Formats: sequence, structure tokens, C-alpha cells
Amino acid sequence: RFCITMGDALPMLTLIQEKSYVRVLQLIQGGADPNKSYLGVSPLSLSVEIGDADMVAILLDWKADPLHKHGTQAPSALQMAEKMSKDPKCAHQAAAKEMVAMIGDMQLVKARLQALEGVIAAQRESDRLKAILFAAVCALISVGTGLFYRFVASRVPDQAGEL
Repeated sequence: RFCITMGDALPMLTLIQEKSYVRVLQLIQGGADPNKSYLGVSPLSLSVEIGDADMVAILLDWKADPLHKHGTQAPSALQMAEKMSKDPKCAHQAAAKEMVAMIGDMQLVKARLQALEGVIAAQRESDRLKAILFAAVCALISVGTGLFYRFVASRVPDQAGEL
């Protein structure tokens, strides 16, 4: 299958890397599975790996399974977070400690989501403004094309040499 639909894991993983909380929420609310892996990478394990505790909270709230493994050798998101939290050389050690705590306590997840509301609101507003700008650009292109045809293309002589 060559077509990637919105229900597949790859779009969600891409949005996770971009830290697009609003769009990840939109995918999940639209029916995307927060446990679906792509090439052995689940949304939760990727969020842990990049140290994004906010995304981990979102995914946990939407029932991502911290014990889910892709294959027998792959660690679960919880195992990854625990390992990272104990590694003093890990750039995301502090975030990993928060993630391990959230995995064991949904109250911490809810508190993290409350703190994230402002970021999500800002992302929604940014998306709204981008949509308005896109519509304005499309309208300008349409008007420009119409003007070009009216004043330039319509004045090009036809095959008979007439204007």
C-alpha cells in the first residue's frame, strides 16, 4: 500500500517530531490510534525518546499504552523512560523522570495537560491565522490570474492575426 491515510502512524509521528500538539489531538480525535507503530516506533516511544513530556501527557490521556512493545526485543515506552531517567548523560533525563512519574499517576497527566492549555490555544490560533493567510493568497492568485487573462492574454492575436 503506497497511500498513507490519516489513520496511519506516520503522520502522527511526523507531527510529534514537530511538537504539533493541536494536530496530534486532531488526529486522535478523528480516530487515529495512539498505539499504532510505524517501523517499530510508537507515538509514545517517540515522544519519550525526544524528551517531550507534554506530548507524553497528551498520549497517555488518550490511552496510549506505556507497556506496548513492537516486537519482542524493543523496549516499551516506560522501559525507555526509566532507562533515560537513570542515565546522567541523557539530555532528557529530567523530562524522563517526569514521564515515568506521569505513567504511574494520571493526576500528574491532568496537571500537565492543564499547564499545556496555553500552548495548545496558541497553536490553534496560529493554525487559524495560517488558514486565513492561505485563503487570502489563493484569492489574490485567482484575481491575478483573472486580470492577466483580461488584460494580457485576451490581447494576444489569434491565429487569424486579429485582436
